[in-house]
Amino acid sequence: MKCLFILLLITSHSSSHCQRIDFRNDSLFINNFYINQNTAKRILDSLLKEKGKLKIINAKFFPGTRTVIRWQKINYPKRRIQFSTKLNDSLPRLSITIKLHRYKNPEIERGSIPVKPFKGNLNIGHNYMNDKLTLEQLQGITNCTLHYKVSNYNGRTLTEYCKIVCKERAIWALFDFQSNTVASILIE
Repeated sequence: MKCLFILLLITSHSSSHCQRIDFRNDSLFINNFYINQNTAKRILDSLLKEKGKLKIINAKFFPGTRTVIRWQKINYPKRRIQFSTKLNDSLPRLSITIKLHRYKNPEIERGSIPVKPFKGNLNIGHNYMNDKLTLEQLQGITNCTLHYKVSNYNGRTLTEYCKIVCKERAIWALFDFQSNTVASILIE
């Protein structure tokens, strides 16, 4: 009985650190809880069991106007997730950036956000995305359309960009150019 209690305690502790993020039916779920741009920060904090760092950023101008693009970013460094929303967009959407693996180039790694790899399960349209996926493996995903561009550089084939379209939503797979595997996922 004592061993069963200890085993239960260990599994509940380890499962509290693991997050499950699903993008299905044009909706984003964290641990089976639907989230969107109207989800309050306190709810995200409770779902991720971490207090996020909120930051408002003024970026470049909208093309052809003098209106500054304003972003609200909530970073969860321990969970390796960042949420962002354009504040002055007519139809604001919640974007999420998830770091799956480290970049081999230290310069790129320092500039990437979040810094450490995501610990949890990421699924897009019922496709598991945590592995170090190559472009060939991404071509086998189901329920989504893939658009990509490759180029040859010094005899190596490199993926320049890869856009996964799932129910009209753009999902970008950002590649590590040295290993040519997916390093980060950006759901717009």
